[in-house]
Amino acid sequence: MESPIPGLPPIPGVPPGALPDIPALLGPIAITACIALLIYGVTVVQAYAYVLNYKKDDTWVKSLVYGVAFFETVHTAVILALYWDTFIHFREDLLAIVHIPWTVPTVFLINCGITILVQGFYIRRIWILSNRSLALLILLITILTLRIGFAIATFAFFVKLDTWQSFRDQTGPLVTISTGLGLAVLMDMCVAGLLIYYLVRGRSGLRRTDGIISFLIAYSVNTGLLSMAVSIAIVFTFAFMKESLIFAGLNLIAGKLYANSLLGTLNARQVLRAQSSRKAHITMPDSHRVILPGEHSRSVQFTSKVSSLPDTVVNVKTDVESKYA
Repeated sequence: MESPIPGLPPIPGVPPGALPDIPALLGPIAITACIALLIYGVTVVQAYAYVLNYKKDDTWVKSLVYGVAFFETVHTAVILALYWDTFIHFREDLLAIVHIPWTVPTVFLINCGITILVQGFYIRRIWILSNRSLALLILLITILTLRIGFAIATFAFFVKLDTWQSFRDQTGPLVTISTGLGLAVLMDMCVAGLLIYYLVRGRSGLRRTDGIISFLIAYSVNTGLLSMAVSIAIVFTFAFMKESLIFAGLNLIAGKLYANSLLGTLNARQVLRAQSSRKAHITMPDSHRVILPGEHSRSVQFTSKVSSLPDTVVNVKTDVESKYA
């Protein structure tokens, strides 16, 4: 009897061609799982840097970081279990490859937890930057709630449908994945766009202050574009690459990008402080304050030399106030 998988013994009762092309099906999982583990390494470094440098942060900010780190660690452990089920277990039971392992829906569920923590953090930042706009708060919470709802629905389909083929053939999973990730893209666009809007509106005309704002704008754009690109890629690969599990592999990366975005935002404060650590005597108006996350309101002084008066040091005083208090 000819084996349905080249290089492996025949399976009694399973005709050739009954199983999918293994390299095409599982190759993307192998590659994206390795990438996810590398990103987790970056997450560990970011979390360690945060613990070292921000011991005076508010308790809720520390709890947020610890929560994200916990979810990321569990997420990575599940990825390792997925790797075992996919590349070790199926060697003993070749028919197991057609079934959806428990690790796949678990990854989706953990991603929901990471998304709630990270997007909740950004929603709160926008709420404070917008002078506590209730309309914006309701809008963003509604989008996030719908996005999580569709993710949970996808989780339910994973649990209900036993095989990859049935998951692919059903209309429901396509609707929940496409709509859920479409809402994720919308959420990323809203968060990045609103952050950029309020940061641009806060430009002061001072080179150093505007430099900090430009840094924050660039960071918001880059992280938002990256997460949006991955979400769009998941929808595209699920809809059009029927013989591959690359959509599931990309989902292993999506949650880790959100986690690193949050930790990168918090750790960037050290760079911003270095840029604004000059002495000051000129008080900036409230609309021009440089706001950094995670700390109580305090004053930071910095000095700046005026090019037309090379021997004169102009002292500028700026309030550095918490966005998140």
